[in-house]
Amino acid sequence: MISDASPLSFHEPFVLICAFIIGILGTARITRLLVDDDWPPIEWLRQRYVRHAPKDWENLAECPFCAAPWVALAEVATAWAWDLPWWWWAGNVWMGGSYLASMLVTRDLPPESRE
Repeated sequence: MISDASPLSFHEPFVLICAFIIGILGTARITRLLVDDDWPPIEWLRQRYVRHAPKDWENLAECPFCAAPWVALAEVATAWAWDLPWWWWAGNVWMGGSYLASMLVTRDLPPESRE
């Protein structure tokens, strides 16, 4: 039977496993970016959110355990709604790859050059 599904869709078990792994890495990097990174635009957004959010919701911008489920929900909803489009793969490979690379480099630096 010929399938109308694209080769990078949810209908292929290997693709689904790869999407799961890459989605986790992308979610981890995006969560880190949102709750902890010093990149000025994100830091400005985070501070603005904390200033204007209700007291009970402040942790969402500063706690990875609070933010990650919502980032993951957005990842899954996007992947499912568009059946794993090329831009989902590109964005998550970029985010996840940069996250893994930065973790490796951090562990490879001599102790005196670490913060």
